[in-house]
Amino acid sequence: MKLIDAVNEANNLKPNFYELPEKIKWLSRLDRRIFDDILMTHELNEEEQEPFIRAEGEEPKFMDYTEEDQDTELIVGAPYDEMYVLWLSAQIDWNNREIVGFNNSNAMFESVYKQFQNAYNRSHMPKGCEKRYF
Repeated sequence: MKLIDAVNEANNLKPNFYELPEKIKWLSRLDRRIFDDILMTHELNEEEQEPFIRAEGEEPKFMDYTEEDQDTELIVGAPYDEMYVLWLSAQIDWNNREIVGFNNSNAMFESVYKQFQNAYNRSHMPKGCEKRYF
């Protein structure tokens, strides 16, 4: 799913007054969380690292999205990409102080996030650590 597609779908499902830069910041926070907590704890092949490498020999790192990145593919693909719309819905509810709506949106988001995390853990080898003897 492209960044702008997630924003448009969230806007259609939950009309709001928040501007595009705010929603891009929210999506950046989510993808940074996915990158740091899930992707970087596992072995990545070269194809998986490619979107995160800016210079030769550099370690992969996530760069926050900007308004120029509207056509950028978000990290998580189908069938778990609905998490982005749920995340935006939860952020809209949270910032509107609609606690019941936030609790529902966030519970649905967390469910899809956990499904993705479990699927990723099953299909990717975790990074090992060096044995240390004391």
